[in-house]
Amino acid sequence: MRSSKGSAYGLPYALYLLGHLVLSPFLGVRSLLRARRRGYSGTVRERLFGGSKPRGSGCDVLLIAGGLGEARVSLQVADELERLRGVQCSVLVQSKEAFALAREGRWMGLAPFNNPLSAWVCLRRWRPRMIWAVEFWDNHHMKALAHAFGIPTLVFNVPITEAEADRVRGAAWKFLPVDLYAAQEQVHADRLLSLGVPEHRVLVTGPVGLLQQPEPSGDGRIVPAGIGPVVLAGSTYEADEEIVLPAFELFLAGHPKALFIMAPRRLNRPGGSDSVLIRHNIAFARRSLGEAPQAGGVLLLDTYGELKRAYAEADVAFIGGTYEPHVGGHTPVEALAYRTPITLGPYFAQQRALMEPLIALGYAEVCPGSKSLAKAWGLLVEDTNQSKQARSAAAEFLARGSRRAAGLYDALLERTAE
Repeated sequence: MRSSKGSAYGLPYALYLLGHLVLSPFLGVRSLLRARRRGYSGTVRERLFGGSKPRGSGCDVLLIAGGLGEARVSLQVADELERLRGVQCSVLVQSKEAFALAREGRWMGLAPFNNPLSAWVCLRRWRPRMIWAVEFWDNHHMKALAHAFGIPTLVFNVPITEAEADRVRGAAWKFLPVDLYAAQEQVHADRLLSLGVPEHRVLVTGPVGLLQQPEPSGDGRIVPAGIGPVVLAGSTYEADEEIVLPAFELFLAGHPKALFIMAPRRLNRPGGSDSVLIRHNIAFARRSLGEAPQAGGVLLLDTYGELKRAYAEADVAFIGGTYEPHVGGHTPVEALAYRTPITLGPYFAQQRALMEPLIALGYAEVCPGSKSLAKAWGLLVEDTNQSKQARSAAAEFLARGSRRAAGLYDALLERTAE
């Protein structure tokens, strides 16, 4: 272990490792049950034996992501690093949903489980020059081994709340082996400092991983010709759908050929991803069955890997999780990448560092309910100037943050070389 982090990290981790070794049978069974409950069946064996194997001789930067939103951000960071720094990047994800995310020209693999053997096998296979994690990194054995092997580590887009800081305060040593943290705003940096992370290892960068994307290539448009405008609700929960679906009914009064695309956050949620549509007797087409959407209708986007194309084809978007107080909103990064104007509910605490500037720029609009949503959508599709201003604001915002990942790469190289 590098001496700069001292026994404040080494002794607690040794006890943590010993506990995992003693309790490994119990922890293994618990992990299998949890994986089955979360719909990870089919990925357990691969994650247990070190995750996915590299296609080649490893990589320069290994990015670790959790769910869908984090995976999309990691993919954009990989694009930026390869374009600006010429390094080879690979993305490993924990979520089965994220693993199923198709990406043109970009391979994604599975990350290992949080146990010493899985983490060791993964590092021996990949031999990365750096490891980056987005928002959080709960594989404490992988962090420890990377630290022991001298592999520089970075966690970026850190959004740690006061409640989370209080919850982990008794195990704050888990934050110490990481070489550099990039917080979204100062309040998150302050919470890291309160957990004992040295000041020289915390930066405030704003959101990282913002790149304007070109229109998706190839055939296979989601929306047939002659239908529109298109409203897309991405990563929705039932609470969101109970509000956005009535909003679309109001919106249809002025736009009878409109299409509503609904992309639920989890396709395997209890009751099914179509539960709200069925409960309210709303007719819809199912994308997974190849059913053609109709003007004035609803398309259930119950497939993986097509959300980016949907954002590119949409006239306006809704960001899911923003009518769920305990969720606090999902990332608007993909909608932003295609400069699709966005609307959201009042709960976006998890994305505040990104949302507040977008709201101030006029690109994003907070809507407390169905009527305000329908009104906002109507203004965006009817007022050409407002739509152009929103898209210009998005382009300006993306341009300002387009080199943040490259700057972090340089900063990590410099600090770990000292």
